[in-house]
Amino acid sequence: MSRLSRVPFLLLLFSSVFIITGCAGSATGRMLAPYRQAAKERPDDARAHYDLGSAALNVERYAEARKAFLRCLDLTPDDLEARFKLVKSLDGLDRRGEVLPGLRAILEIDSTHIGVNEMLADRCYGIILTFEMIGQSEPPHRGQVMNARQKVLLNQFDIQHDQFPALCREAAATYERLCRLDPEEPRYWCGLGAVRNQQEDFRGAEKAYYTAQRLDPKYLQDDILNNTIFAYSRGNRKFVPPEPRIFFLTFGGETFVILP
Repeated sequence: MSRLSRVPFLLLLFSSVFIITGCAGSATGRMLAPYRQAAKERPDDARAHYDLGSAALNVERYAEARKAFLRCLDLTPDDLEARFKLVKSLDGLDRRGEVLPGLRAILEIDSTHIGVNEMLADRCYGIILTFEMIGQSEPPHRGQVMNARQKVLLNQFDIQHDQFPALCREAAATYERLCRLDPEEPRYWCGLGAVRNQQEDFRGAEKAYYTAQRLDPKYLQDDILNNTIFAYSRGNRKFVPPEPRIFFLTFGGETFVILP
């Protein structure tokens, strides 16, 4: 197929995407309409704004969700669920520098909130792993501690390189709290084991993973990442995530390179 002959095909493709996207947008608008109407009719009803924010969050309308939760919190400042969902909205808007402080503020009020503990632990550990992963694919220049992509990551979360030990300790402490809150959940023990391995506390990592294995052997077998980290901890060596893979997508006779 010549490049010229592909033009009608591409026009048809983009037109179809536009139509489908427009229909999806209309459906989303119809779904949110009753919640918007309720919030408009009852501007001082915190529940109406909470329901609107929850519905908008579910369909990834993060800006609208943020606005609704802010109004809800103006009316009921002590609503922790609204605060938690506000943090999720900020996360969806890529206002990542507000995510960790927002989660910590909620835990100062209620340290037993499972969802907030999960998000904080996973986010702290995820930053650490991502930092190491992108460090392998793009080494820093001579005299530099970080490469450009690592600096972007830290800027997104408004943290400094020297805060990583504290971030590791926070992730470990949060996973430990989750293990106390729900000691039968293997996922929490795997999270604790993964962080212990990053801290090079291999004995602690093994103990946590063996607990997860005892609770649900199939869970650990089906989880490739945790199985790999478990193997590294048993070999007394720190797990370093693999380099990001480059994906190739062929479409309409053209090949595109997709970076993670």
